[in-house]
Amino acid sequence: HLITPGFRAMPLKLEVFFDTLSPFSFFAFIVLQRYKKIWDLDIEWRPALLGAVMAATGNLPPMARPWSGATARWSGQDLARSIRLFNVPMQPIPGNFFGPGGPADPAGLARDFRIQRVLTAVKAAHPEKLEAAIDAFFQLMWTEPRADNRVELTEQVIAGRLHRAGLTEGEAT
Repeated sequence: HLITPGFRAMPLKLEVFFDTLSPFSFFAFIVLQRYKKIWDLDIEWRPALLGAVMAATGNLPPMARPWSGATARWSGQDLARSIRLFNVPMQPIPGNFFGPGGPADPAGLARDFRIQRVLTAVKAAHPEKLEAAIDAFFQLMWTEPRADNRVELTEQVIAGRLHRAGLTEGEAT
Protein backbone atom coordinates (compact mmCIF):
# COMPACT_ATOMS: atom_id res chain seq x y z
CA HIS A 1 0.00 0.00 0.00
CA LEU A 2 1.13 3.57 -0.60
CA ILE A 3 2.27 5.65 2.33
CA THR A 4 1.70 9.41 2.25
CA PRO A 5 4.49 11.39 3.98
CA GLY A 6 3.45 12.16 7.55
CA PHE A 7 0.72 9.51 7.47
CA ARG A 8 1.10 6.15 9.17
CA ALA A 9 -1.05 3.44 7.70
CA MET A 10 -2.86 1.12 10.07
CA PRO A 11 -1.42 -2.39 10.36
CA LEU A 12 -3.04 -4.89 8.06
CA LYS A 13 -5.29 -7.21 10.11
CA LEU A 14 -4.85 -10.82 9.05
CA GLU A 15 -6.85 -13.73 10.43
CA VAL A 16 -5.06 -17.05 9.90
CA PHE A 17 -6.70 -20.42 10.45
CA PHE A 18 -4.05 -23.13 10.81
CA ASP A 19 -3.46 -26.71 11.86
CA THR A 20 -0.05 -27.69 13.28
CA LEU A 21 -0.36 -31.03 11.51
CA SER A 22 -0.34 -29.28 8.13
CA PRO A 23 3.11 -28.70 6.64
CA PHE A 24 1.65 -25.87 4.57
CA SER A 25 0.33 -24.19 7.74
CA PHE A 26 3.91 -24.48 9.02
CA PHE A 27 5.24 -22.68 5.94
CA ALA A 28 2.60 -19.96 6.34
CA PHE A 29 3.49 -19.50 10.02
CA ILE A 30 7.22 -19.20 9.30
CA VAL A 31 6.79 -16.74 6.44
CA LEU A 32 4.25 -14.58 8.28
CA GLN A 33 6.48 -14.49 11.38
CA ARG A 34 9.45 -13.60 9.21
CA TYR A 35 7.73 -10.68 7.50
CA LYS A 36 5.06 -9.46 9.93
CA LYS A 37 7.05 -6.38 11.01
CA ILE A 38 8.15 -5.53 7.48
CA TRP A 39 4.60 -5.95 6.14
CA ASP A 40 3.10 -4.30 9.25
CA LEU A 41 0.77 -7.21 10.00
CA ASP A 42 -1.52 -7.64 12.97
CA ILE A 43 -2.07 -11.40 12.91
CA GLU A 44 -4.85 -13.21 14.71
CA TRP A 45 -3.95 -16.90 14.89
CA ARG A 46 -6.93 -19.27 14.88
CA PRO A 47 -6.26 -22.94 15.69
CA ALA A 48 -8.47 -25.07 13.46
CA LEU A 49 -8.90 -28.78 12.83
CA LEU A 50 -8.21 -29.33 9.14
CA GLY A 51 -9.52 -32.89 9.44
CA ALA A 52 -12.83 -31.57 10.77
CA VAL A 53 -13.09 -29.15 7.84
CA MET A 54 -12.46 -32.03 5.44
CA ALA A 55 -15.06 -34.20 7.16
CA ALA A 56 -17.66 -31.41 7.19
CA THR A 57 -17.16 -30.73 3.48
CA GLY A 58 -17.03 -34.38 2.43
CA ASN A 59 -13.41 -34.01 1.35
CA LEU A 60 -10.87 -36.81 1.77
CA PRO A 61 -7.31 -36.28 2.99
CA PRO A 62 -4.92 -36.48 0.03
CA MET A 63 -3.46 -39.83 1.10
CA ALA A 64 -6.93 -41.40 1.50
CA ARG A 65 -8.00 -40.76 -2.09
CA PRO A 66 -8.04 -43.63 -4.59
CA TRP A 67 -5.25 -41.93 -6.55
CA SER A 68 -3.07 -41.43 -3.45
CA GLY A 69 0.04 -42.79 -5.21
CA ALA A 70 0.02 -39.87 -7.65
CA THR A 71 -0.88 -37.50 -4.83
CA ALA A 72 2.15 -38.67 -2.84
CA ARG A 73 4.43 -37.86 -5.77
CA TRP A 74 3.18 -34.33 -6.40
CA SER A 75 2.76 -33.59 -2.69
CA GLY A 76 6.39 -34.54 -2.18
CA GLN A 77 7.35 -32.21 -5.03
CA ASP A 78 5.25 -29.39 -3.53
CA LEU A 79 6.90 -29.89 -0.12
CA ALA A 80 10.42 -29.92 -1.60
CA ARG A 81 9.69 -26.82 -3.66
CA SER A 82 8.23 -25.00 -0.63
CA ILE A 83 11.22 -25.93 1.56
CA ARG A 84 13.54 -24.36 -1.04
CA LEU A 85 11.32 -21.36 -1.79
CA PHE A 86 10.74 -20.40 1.84
CA ASN A 87 14.22 -21.47 3.03
CA VAL A 88 12.75 -23.53 5.86
CA PRO A 89 14.46 -26.61 7.31
CA MET A 90 11.98 -29.44 7.63
CA GLN A 91 11.92 -33.07 8.66
CA PRO A 92 9.99 -35.63 6.60
CA ILE A 93 6.35 -36.25 7.43
CA PRO A 94 6.39 -38.27 10.67
CA GLY A 95 6.21 -42.03 10.19
CA ASN A 96 3.29 -42.17 12.64
CA PHE A 97 1.33 -39.37 10.94
CA PHE A 98 -1.27 -41.99 9.96
CA GLY A 99 -1.98 -45.02 12.12
CA PRO A 100 -1.27 -48.55 10.85
CA GLY A 101 -4.83 -48.70 9.47
CA GLY A 102 -4.39 -45.61 7.27
CA PRO A 103 -5.67 -42.03 7.44
CA ALA A 104 -8.81 -42.89 9.44
CA ASP A 105 -6.89 -44.87 12.08
CA PRO A 106 -7.22 -43.04 15.43
CA ALA A 107 -3.74 -44.24 16.42
CA GLY A 108 -2.12 -41.73 14.02
CA LEU A 109 -1.16 -38.14 14.69
CA ALA A 110 -3.58 -37.04 11.98
CA ARG A 111 -6.46 -38.11 14.25
CA ASP A 112 -5.01 -36.55 17.43
CA PHE A 113 -6.69 -33.24 18.20
CA ARG A 114 -4.87 -32.42 21.45
CA ILE A 115 -2.42 -29.87 20.04
CA GLN A 116 -5.13 -27.77 18.42
CA ARG A 117 -7.30 -27.99 21.52
CA VAL A 118 -4.39 -26.95 23.75
CA LEU A 119 -3.62 -24.01 21.45
CA THR A 120 -7.27 -22.95 21.59
CA ALA A 121 -7.05 -22.98 25.40
CA VAL A 122 -3.80 -20.96 25.31
CA LYS A 123 -5.45 -18.42 22.99
CA ALA A 124 -8.35 -18.02 25.45
CA ALA A 125 -6.36 -17.94 28.70
CA HIS A 126 -2.91 -16.60 27.73
CA PRO A 127 -3.16 -14.93 24.29
CA GLU A 128 0.18 -13.18 24.75
CA LYS A 129 1.89 -16.60 24.73
CA LEU A 130 0.01 -18.07 21.77
CA GLU A 131 2.61 -17.40 19.06
CA ALA A 132 5.35 -18.96 21.18
CA ALA A 133 3.14 -22.02 21.82
CA ILE A 134 2.30 -22.34 18.11
CA ASP A 135 6.00 -22.16 17.30
CA ALA A 136 6.87 -24.80 19.92
CA PHE A 137 4.36 -27.27 18.46
CA PHE A 138 5.30 -26.54 14.83
CA GLN A 139 8.96 -27.16 15.74
CA LEU A 140 7.99 -30.48 17.33
CA MET A 141 6.05 -31.56 14.26
CA TRP A 142 8.23 -30.29 11.45
CA THR A 143 11.81 -29.30 12.30
CA GLU A 144 13.27 -31.12 15.27
CA PRO A 145 15.13 -34.39 14.76
CA ARG A 146 13.16 -37.40 15.94
CA ALA A 147 13.88 -40.97 16.92
CA ASP A 148 12.64 -43.49 14.36
CA ASN A 149 10.95 -40.64 12.42
CA ARG A 150 8.10 -40.61 14.94
CA VAL A 151 6.60 -37.70 16.88
CA GLU A 152 5.64 -38.88 20.34
CA LEU A 153 2.79 -36.84 21.71
CA THR A 154 2.42 -37.55 25.42
CA GLU A 155 1.05 -35.35 28.19
CA GLN A 156 4.67 -34.73 29.28
CA VAL A 157 5.64 -33.63 25.75
CA ILE A 158 2.65 -31.28 25.56
CA ALA A 159 3.45 -29.79 28.98
CA GLY A 160 7.10 -29.38 27.94
CA ARG A 161 6.08 -27.50 24.81
CA LEU A 162 3.86 -25.18 26.82
CA HIS A 163 6.69 -24.57 29.29
CA ARG A 164 9.00 -23.81 26.35
CA ALA A 165 6.43 -21.22 25.20
CA GLY A 166 6.67 -19.47 28.58
CA LEU A 167 3.71 -20.92 30.42
CA THR A 168 4.25 -21.91 34.03
CA GLU A 169 3.29 -25.37 35.24
CA GLY A 170 0.10 -23.93 36.71
CA GLU A 171 -0.79 -22.11 33.49
CA ALA A 172 -0.14 -25.21 31.41
CA THR A 173 -2.67 -27.34 33.28
